Amino acid sequence: MRMAAKTLPGFILVLAALALGACGELRNPFAKEKPFTPTPYPKDFAVVIDESPDTYYARQNIHQVVTAADLMSRTTYTTFSDYNNSVVSSFTQEQPVTESQMQAMWNEVTKNDLLEGATVWYFWKTNPDNYMRNERRIQVRAQGQLAEFKVLNHWGYRIRDLEFLIRAGRLPITQHAAATTQP
Repeated sequence: MRMAAKTLPGFILVLAALALGACGELRNPFAKEKPFTPTPYPKDFAVVIDESPDTYYARQNIHQVVTAADLMSRTTYTTFSDYNNSVVSSFTQEQPVTESQMQAMWNEVTKNDLLEGATVWYFWKTNPDNYMRNERRIQVRAQGQLAEFKVLNHWGYRIRDLEFLIRAGRLPITQHAAATTQP
């Protein structure tokens, strides 16, 4: 009995560490970070993001495809009617993406090992998610591999920075932005 009482706290700590490790979000604070060495992005590199923000009065789907082959970002916005589930409006915007933007996306993919795919915890859903759904899905395609991440309402640390870079691909790029100077 005494032996079991002494090992119980240790067992609980090991069990908690395993549970957190399954989330894919656990980092060892004492481990030295290995230096990141960027590699050139492959020509077949593509990122697809699907967002379905459902509000109380309209449903919209945002589908964005960023491809390295032509350095373009194509975003299609589709709004659906709740009355008969028909398409109310749909339009597509095309924006060029710079090589540095594409390289930054590839760096996030390789730095966070995103081609390995998501853990089961990325698909977690809670009761509040039933009231205001903001479903998001990201696919990363490169070197003949495909990895998909799907969440409701928020991203984990592995995919968060890539999502910000993808959203920046929707914005227009100013010409010669590096050549302009502030007075």
